[in-house]
Amino acid sequence: MAAPWRSVLNTFCRTAFQRPVLSQSRATFSRFSSSSSSTPSVSLPSPLTSSFPAKNTTIAQPTAEQLTAAFKSSSHLNHSLQTPLYATIRIHKHQFLVSVGDSVTLPFRLKDVQVGDVIRLTQIETLGSRKFTWKGSPFIDDERCVVRARVVEQTKEPMRIKIRKKQRTRRTKHIISKHAYTVLTIAEVGYNA
Repeated sequence: MAAPWRSVLNTFCRTAFQRPVLSQSRATFSRFSSSSSSTPSVSLPSPLTSSFPAKNTTIAQPTAEQLTAAFKSSSHLNHSLQTPLYATIRIHKHQFLVSVGDSVTLPFRLKDVQVGDVIRLTQIETLGSRKFTWKGSPFIDDERCVVRARVVEQTKEPMRIKIRKKQRTRRTKHIISKHAYTVLTIAEVGYNA
């Protein structure tokens, strides 16, 4: 025979540690309902079966107008309140994760640019912040997002001399290298909503 305190404990655990039930307006606990009965009353929202798509149906991708409306309507994407944006860009075969104010050193010299020029980077793989991430396949359309960089410096590294020598051979080869670099500063990361 079960102890009488066990049924009291089971009843207490069922009512005291019950999960909260979400109503349509706000979260309420069912154990704090106004009814005087011992069983908790639960207010169920409208039937959920009508809001879900049927099986084996495909959901259409959002259009550009829908994305623009979502960007404009969502308050957490307001530019004044938004966390800083980041972008993953690709310059030739090199990939960089940048945000505004970052300095990027490219291990080659960019052709047809001068110091002080502002260039627009078009191969953007991802754009995002803490609130959202926008991925391209493989790149985001360059008309819909903007990454601009200013050419700060076109320089060369200090001369390096590497001595290459084989065993049991007197001959040494001196390899001289002085690679050219281009330094960029990211001036703008944004999207056209």
